[in-house]
Amino acid sequence: MSLILLIAAADRELPDEFYVSEGEAFSLAGFFSAAEEDQALSAALSGELPPREAELRLFGLIPVKTVRMSTEAEEQVLLGGELFGVKMLCDGAIVVKITGVETADGFVSPAKDAGFEVGDIIRSLDDEEISGGSDFSEKLNRSGGGKVTVGVLRGEKTLFFALSPARSARENLLRGGMWVKDSSAGIGTLTFLDPQSGAFGGLGHGICEAESGVLIPISSGEIEKVRLIGCKKAVSGAAGQLQGYFEGGVIGKAALNTETGIYGTLFSGDPGGETVCVAHKQNVKKGAAQILATVDETGPQLYEVEIERVRFGENRQTKNLQIRVTDPRLIEKTGGILQGMSGSPILQEGKLVGAVTHVFLGDPKRGYGIFAETMLRTAQSCAAA
Repeated sequence: MSLILLIAAADRELPDEFYVSEGEAFSLAGFFSAAEEDQALSAALSGELPPREAELRLFGLIPVKTVRMSTEAEEQVLLGGELFGVKMLCDGAIVVKITGVETADGFVSPAKDAGFEVGDIIRSLDDEEISGGSDFSEKLNRSGGGKVTVGVLRGEKTLFFALSPARSARENLLRGGMWVKDSSAGIGTLTFLDPQSGAFGGLGHGICEAESGVLIPISSGEIEKVRLIGCKKAVSGAAGQLQGYFEGGVIGKAALNTETGIYGTLFSGDPGGETVCVAHKQNVKKGAAQILATVDETGPQLYEVEIERVRFGENRQTKNLQIRVTDPRLIEKTGGILQGMSGSPILQEGKLVGAVTHVFLGDPKRGYGIFAETMLRTAQSCAAA
């Protein structure tokens, strides 16, 4: 029974697609391999082979799952490790709080009555596009007081609500009874620059609106230099953070904010890091590794970590790697992983395997990381769009 459950779990959790290098014998976590006839990636052949189906087998014997296998060489990127700042304008306006409106006849809540929820992204008002919070307020105030149709994005669904704005007794303006936000800014770490597409990847996770936790869709974004001035050391139960400020001067453009990170282009086209190969995710393994992080004025430095767990779930875009900081220098300086270190490259055997994404609040020496291969695919799709 346990073997049946293991096979069912593997079928559910393992990705549906893998990339392999020409001539490489596929192996995953030491337990799964591709059937020999499916591994015929003959080194005598040159160039990329078309994607094909391959059967994954447990211990080389028991069929588990059919996946798509694509053949291509490990791609090279320029390493990051430097801090950067990002300023973003939202594509629309995010509802961050449902409130009331004090009218001459008492308090009312038009947004609540209409069915709005915190996290809704307002995209239109009476078929007119909304560019931000002030644009929404101005259009609402010019509506005349009758019902308006507001289009919102909620998750992946587009919904429309009939909103009856109320006139504020204090301001004599029409209000919807909600607070909205249309911009965000933060500090993170650059992971890599792809010299082929010209796109960079950073953070390893998306930037979300603080109140609602909703991923912010970008209408425009700028990348700026950051001056590091210190750090607040992490302790158990309280996250530490890198402390710095925007130096001014735009050095790049942010084009995409996704669950897997921030992507865009740098004006210089070269972050100054060395060129390394990006490992295919099945080749990442438990054991010794390093992170390239900036935590003081010396700039990006390598620090020792241990990859304690590797997760391949298809529905797991992030938190693929569980890491533990083992380097006494980093522990002394920071206490472990800090806010602002998100995006710090993770290297294993000289290859880029991932990026730091999260810290464990109860144990700041531990945290999560994302596969670098996942970030590279997203960066390339961003550049192609």
